[in-house]
Amino acid sequence: MESRRLSLIFKAVPILYLLYLIHLAVKHISFEHFLGSSSISFNDFPFEYTTALRQSTADRQELQYNYSSYPPSPSPDYDIPPAIHFIFFENLYETHTDRTLIPSMGSKAPELCQFHNPNFTITTWNASASRALLETHYPWFLPTYDSYRYPIQRVDAIKYFILYHFGGIYMDLDIACRRPLTPLLQWPAWLPKATPLGLNNDLMASRAKHPLAERMVKSLMPRNKWLVFPYVTIFWSTGPQFASDMVKDWWSAGGAKGNDADLVRVLPLEFYSEEYTFFGHSPGGTWHEDDVAVVLWLVDRPLLVVGLAALALLALQTGLNYSKRQTEAQSRARIPQFEDKAEERKWQLEQMAGAFRIFSKLGFADGGSGHISVRDPIFGNTFWINPYAVHFGLLKVSDMVQVNEEGVRIGGADLPVNAAGFIIHAAIHKARPDINAACHVHSPYGRAWSNFGRPIDMLNQEAAAFFIALERACQMQLLTEAAIAPGSAGASSGLQKTVVGHEEAAYTKKGTGDPEVMYMQFVPEYQMVLKESGGDFLE
Repeated sequence: MESRRLSLIFKAVPILYLLYLIHLAVKHISFEHFLGSSSISFNDFPFEYTTALRQSTADRQELQYNYSSYPPSPSPDYDIPPAIHFIFFENLYETHTDRTLIPSMGSKAPELCQFHNPNFTITTWNASASRALLETHYPWFLPTYDSYRYPIQRVDAIKYFILYHFGGIYMDLDIACRRPLTPLLQWPAWLPKATPLGLNNDLMASRAKHPLAERMVKSLMPRNKWLVFPYVTIFWSTGPQFASDMVKDWWSAGGAKGNDADLVRVLPLEFYSEEYTFFGHSPGGTWHEDDVAVVLWLVDRPLLVVGLAALALLALQTGLNYSKRQTEAQSRARIPQFEDKAEERKWQLEQMAGAFRIFSKLGFADGGSGHISVRDPIFGNTFWINPYAVHFGLLKVSDMVQVNEEGVRIGGADLPVNAAGFIIHAAIHKARPDINAACHVHSPYGRAWSNFGRPIDMLNQEAAAFFIALERACQMQLLTEAAIAPGSAGASSGLQKTVVGHEEAAYTKKGTGDPEVMYMQFVPEYQMVLKESGGDFLE
């Protein structure tokens, strides 16, 4: 019966996957309909302006219009500010100078935009200014910014931060102004339509602190994934697909039903790149690699894509069958791996707080004594440590204090630390940069055995110096020594201590002494205190 049930499940998976694809298609069609209904049209401009624009295009003459008479916006507080931002990172691709041809020749875009918009502020951001913006206002993003595999990802990312922080119009350097952009300032935000689907990110505009721009800057970290091909990685993590997905997420969350301050409009092709465009375009694509040809080739062959999807469904079912067989073999706990350093820091602090609760249960707390220090994954020369004179059983994540190498508080909870106690940890961390955590407690059996000044005998495979194993080893050593002490019942009966040989101990260490196994030993204890405390130490 069980095998029949599993068989039905595996057969249903491809059908469910197909239904999911249909759901995505329907959702995307609805999104494209929303983009169409949000398009800027001639009806959004004053009659006199649209008449002059149509006439100038028909006559192939420059637009003649008195912009001083252009009517003010009905909601000026929500308008896009009169500012244009360009980004130019010198030597973006040092080994592919052809990919930065336009900037290296000297783009005329800023000059042309200033000519047509004399009252606008024009800013060209270089790498130093972009980094300074992040360091000053958004330091939490720097690890992601520095981790980008492709330089153009940093250019893309900074676009969203500039628009969120300052507002204005962002333009790639291969786009130039053909006429004044004043008519395009009357909405809180807009993005240009892409063909055949979605939106572009080579030209964008928004007011400062717009919720769509906020969604963009907050989504860059989780979207920082390597997708094998450069084109696909850039396209999805920071490029046009990222921008389209952010608008789609904003729309799905009900953003289109918000107030006028959060409105997002779409600049259609006729105003973006066709007959009535506000902009001039030069050949771009500085971020395209050779793999773009593969993507475009597939776009032109939709039937092939459908066939590949069918093969993918078959592979999915095969993979599920294989995964079922491998589940038990891969079920043991593993140390998580993080691409997002902020998430890694959060996880470390939660594990640290849980370790203190475990130490408390075992009776390791001793007044103001005892510490755990953990190296910060973002700033490796700083450490997290518990505050002074707070019981191990009360410590939470929010209680942890960040200190520098001298033990001086630089972040975290505003609580005192035992600087003298941290000196011991600092010496260890300095001598061994590969050590990320150090535990120092006054445990009863550990203190008792330390009086003898003798190393622990290899009495069994748990004799180790990690987590609570050291205390257990001391306890076992004391019990053994007491059992065979002269005059004891054990000594009278001829009991003798048996020490594991070096070769056997080395073999056991090789098989079970790696960090993954030690972490697996910790996980059950962590799960227990998590259940007993209700997870209050995670606060």
